[in-house]
Amino acid sequence: MYKDHIYIIGGGDGTNWCSGMTLYNNAISQFSTIKSNDNEVKFPGYYGTAALLYKDKIVAFGGGNGKVLSNKIYMYNINDCYYRSNLTHQSFGKLHDISIIAC
Repeated sequence: MYKDHIYIIGGGDGTNWCSGMTLYNNAISQFSTIKSNDNEVKFPGYYGTAALLYKDKIVAFGGGNGKVLSNKIYMYNINDCYYRSNLTHQSFGKLHDISIIAC
């Protein structure tokens, strides 16, 4: 939870996968779709995505949909509404089931 809001990314029912980001405002019990200033926010619609909230940034890595495993990193800056996708590194090529730790 960040400033009384819950940010929901990814997920699915095994056939259909959600790739957007949804905001739940806990104070008024209302859902809304998140858009950024310059891009449509598209986190991977996968299961098993590792995600964290660090200060004002949401970072997500990997996941899969039963056919494909992802090694991409996605980042959304909550305060600036800035979204970045496909942040990759060659050492992530064969990794899955990892954890992200923020210090």
